[in-house]
Amino acid sequence: MKRSLLFIFHFSLLLLFALQASAYKKQSIDITVNGQKRNMVVFTPNSLPAKSPLFIVTHGMNQTPEYQYDSDKMYEIIDTAKFVVTYLRSDGSTWDIGGTKDQNFVIKTIDEMASKFNIDTDRVYWSGFSMGSMLIHHCIANMQNKIAAFAPTSGIQFSEH
Repeated sequence: MKRSLLFIFHFSLLLLFALQASAYKKQSIDITVNGQKRNMVVFTPNSLPAKSPLFIVTHGMNQTPEYQYDSDKMYEIIDTAKFVVTYLRSDGSTWDIGGTKDQNFVIKTIDEMASKFNIDTDRVYWSGFSMGSMLIHHCIANMQNKIAAFAPTSGIQFSEH
């Protein structure tokens, strides 16, 4: 009897951990922006209600989406908080903090996530680290109608906007 109960207990724990480990889906998504293929890594909860929020993350210079999501681990809370998080990949090792190339990438990402996952376009949030934050500072004046809140981290603003 004790052996059976112990087996059931261990099996239940194993099942619980297995279910928690797969509480989200990770996928690489490519989109075309101004004729160029761009990439992002997207995490969605297994159960995503319609009109869920979107959280966009831009990584630092010489970093990758993989480095960023391994560092911030935002994907670990998406199943309980019910939102989509997308980690954008820069074109090379830096972001365009002088033009509109990456601003257009962010705008196109919002449109793609709205189409693909039915996100609430009034609840789009953007965080960036280091040069990813510099991109936020560069774009903030032109994107206030697209982003509900900005959360730059460890990046400075160079422009006068």
